[in-house]
Amino acid sequence: MAQSVAVRIEGLRELNRALSKINRDIAGEVQDALKKAGEPVRRTAESYAFGGIRNIGNVWGAMRLGATMRGVYIAPGTRRSGGSARPSFGTLLLETAMIPAVERGQAGVLHEVEEAFDSLAYRAGFH
Repeated sequence: MAQSVAVRIEGLRELNRALSKINRDIAGEVQDALKKAGEPVRRTAESYAFGGIRNIGNVWGAMRLGATMRGVYIAPGTRRSGGSARPSFGTLLLETAMIPAVERGQAGVLHEVEEAFDSLAYRAGFH
């Protein structure tokens, strides 16, 4: 079972809705900013996975990054169909790599998101 970890930003959905009314292009810029802010967390999670889980292989240690109207998330880059040879692998990946990476990078993500929103608000005329 693939699991993901996210940094939750309160009010993000409402902010996105308000910004999209101002300019439809801004919603895409918000997602781009979220992905940029989350990239260091993705890299850290991959590093923790490869360094902390034996026999993980290149396919299973890779993480993907995504952004939705609700926030930015990291998840395993690959999904398995069918049964798993390592039934507790999802939990192991979550506890060894994903949660520690989010905890380590949370302050940086919030700082990047704040800067991006300040820039977007200034360009939209909110001074």
